[in-house]
Amino acid sequence: MNERQLLAFKYVIQHGTMTKAAELLHVTQSAVSQMITNLEQDLGFPVFERRQGKITPTPQGRSFLAEADSVLDTMGKARRAAIELKNLSIGNFRVAATSVFALSLLPNALAKFNKKHPGITTSLQAHHSREVRELVTSQIFDLGVCELHQEPQAMEVDCHEVRCAFVCHRDDALAQLPVVTPGDLEDRTIVTLYDQHPTTIALRKAFRDQGASWNSHIECNLFAAACQLVLRGGAVAWVDPFTLSMFSHPALYVPPFQPEISLRFAILQSPEDLQPPHVAEMISFIREDIEAHSVRTDI
Repeated sequence: MNERQLLAFKYVIQHGTMTKAAELLHVTQSAVSQMITNLEQDLGFPVFERRQGKITPTPQGRSFLAEADSVLDTMGKARRAAIELKNLSIGNFRVAATSVFALSLLPNALAKFNKKHPGITTSLQAHHSREVRELVTSQIFDLGVCELHQEPQAMEVDCHEVRCAFVCHRDDALAQLPVVTPGDLEDRTIVTLYDQHPTTIALRKAFRDQGASWNSHIECNLFAAACQLVLRGGAVAWVDPFTLSMFSHPALYVPPFQPEISLRFAILQSPEDLQPPHVAEMISFIREDIEAHSVRTDI
């Protein structure tokens, strides 16, 4: 048996459903079911009864809960002791992030960290949002940064929200408007990130609320690519302030847009007692860059 199996067992008993346990572990319901099956095989007895769509602990399962809690507590203490024994000047620090933040927000923070701790090997890898959450939850990575698609659960988070900039070509007639609205864009090519990205969902709602629609649409997976498409002429996009700071191009213009389109994201970390060294320091570097960036209108 392993820690994840014991946690799945404990969460199912506490919350009464595999669905909730899956949410807390950031895995699928079928993965939780397999964990329970493997645990039962290791123990040699069933820990749950499954009847008419309901799952309840067996007498053996209820008795085993105390033992599971004891094992989990011992493993937690061992992990904390190992963290305390780590040499703080050498080792590895691993950061997972979605592509947007891996490209724009994090490089500067990692450069500051590396300058202060040259003996630590720092790793930055791009993953999908769900993978970022799973990598941090499982402690394969020390820190994660990703968009918020829903309210975070079962981990320490530092939530932020920034206003995205509407960008068009400086020669575009839109650059002369005092304020751009969805109704001004029905004949334009709209560049967004993938369909379920939070900014794309917010944009569709903004257009729908004002009775507007877009007729030409390009999807891409990076705000940086959106900027490049705008520079080619004819397209418009909404870009996070971190990416925007990378593009000091004379042809890129940022007129006011209403309603505001925001991007919510989070810095993810393990619970405080399980955090590896330097997590708080890295987070402070990232926060500095978040606070330093605002939507520019003078480019």
